[in-house]
Amino acid sequence: NFIYEYWKNKSYDKIKYPKFNNYFFGYWHKIRNLNVIKKDVDRLIINKNLKKRKLKKIISIINKNTAFIHIRGGDYLLRKNSQFNVCDQKYFKKALNKLKKFKKINTYHIITNDINYAKKIIKSIKLDKPIFFLKRFKLNVLEEFSIQTQYRYGIISNSNFSYIPTFFSKKRLLTIAPKNE
Repeated sequence: NFIYEYWKNKSYDKIKYPKFNNYFFGYWHKIRNLNVIKKDVDRLIINKNLKKRKLKKIISIINKNTAFIHIRGGDYLLRKNSQFNVCDQKYFKKALNKLKKFKKINTYHIITNDINYAKKIIKSIKLDKPIFFLKRFKLNVLEEFSIQTQYRYGIISNSNFSYIPTFFSKKRLLTIAPKNE
């Protein structure tokens, strides 16, 4: 079965609930549509990936004082995608200050599709705790997506790639996200 959320107009309700052989496609902007597939995504994508050895290694270093920061650069930085309002140093600095007021964090894990842009952001906001780029594990997209569900604290970009795992996380206590970005 094929599940699709059409994003160019308001036809978000054209979703067929799957029974087997699932393929999920779309941008998944509406929570009501995610609720339809939540159990299947959790079982077929997230839990399946979290059983992998390299993800278990990462999970073992995530503790109650670890937060992740998702920094979306890459295609968002292209002129043709300027409508996406890329989260900049100002956003991440403000988000970091909010997180510090809520919880003492001892390590930050950085998830990014653009290592150079992420390093520029990290350098500018002057993190005072150790940082750890998950890129060094050479995770594929589904593994990076899945691992985000394991953190209690996160700062996310205006990207479904970090928003959706927040929705699926059973551990998340606080997520800091941009307003209407």
